[in-house]
Amino acid sequence: MEVPKKSDYLNKINLQNKYKNIDTGPNIPLIVVIVSLVLFLAFFAQIFYWFYVVSSKPYEYTTPVVGEVTNEWKVSDFKKEITATTTHISAEDAESLLKTNTNWPWIGVEIQGVILFNNINPGGVSNDPTRDTSFRIDKKHKITYISNYHWNNAQGAFPGYIGLKDKDGNILGSWNSVGQDGQGGAQNVVWEAMPNIILEPGVYTITDSSPETWSRNDMSKNRGFSFVKGIAIGENNTCFILDGDLRYLSKDEGGVNDVKILQDFLKNEGYFDFVPDGFYGLSTVNAVKEFQKNYNFKQSGIADEKTRAKIEEMSCFSNYEEN
Repeated sequence: MEVPKKSDYLNKINLQNKYKNIDTGPNIPLIVVIVSLVLFLAFFAQIFYWFYVVSSKPYEYTTPVVGEVTNEWKVSDFKKEITATTTHISAEDAESLLKTNTNWPWIGVEIQGVILFNNINPGGVSNDPTRDTSFRIDKKHKITYISNYHWNNAQGAFPGYIGLKDKDGNILGSWNSVGQDGQGGAQNVVWEAMPNIILEPGVYTITDSSPETWSRNDMSKNRGFSFVKGIAIGENNTCFILDGDLRYLSKDEGGVNDVKILQDFLKNEGYFDFVPDGFYGLSTVNAVKEFQKNYNFKQSGIADEKTRAKIEEMSCFSNYEEN
């Protein structure tokens, strides 16, 4: 019997170790493979739905009737994204601005007024309106809300400015907008602004800083999709006379009701949206400032002699004409 050589034995051991150490890959359970395959198919199904179903039509909702009083349109809760539309200031400064500037919506406050214009419809849309988006009012209104629709193939558009022009093309104002999400979570589809501007009867044109993404279709007669709300004002014959200066923390007492008279006037003119209570709080200060701003007065928030004279002139003389 031939005795194996030591070298042959060592070679056999090395060969066995060589094949033993070959990496044949991890032993993946079958259930993991199945779950991964299902998730992969679901992902591509979502992609297909988004591009071929959602992106082919705009946000759908029941179109309100023009002239209908509605409280269902509410401003969304304050978001930190608002910093992007306030010249890149900090979130804290943006929140402060939101609470002090009447051009920005208050958190959770309903938008007051009636629908003055609405051409938004559920038809398929294109971008870049080819005709002016204009509306007519037959009496004096405070415009409380304007929204423009930017579907833009489900991409939305970074919020810019919404403006108004009169029939002669004069720019009446331009306001920062806040972007709200649309159907399927598409960001910045609805641009919202609260101008709080007072307009006389006439025809006005809505402008948009991004017409190339502003939605339109044949149903809107190729005008940009817009929605406008406002409050009719100045429909009274009351004469408002104030005996002395009024300022922050003034209040009616001792049979004198000058603060309430001032608040009644401001409410009738569309500057004051609260119930007159005879107390000169911050809401009254801001309303007086807006009134003073509209007539190029010093915006002190104080109902001083010049401001009181203007109020009396406007409310007591039938032949009054604004300067």
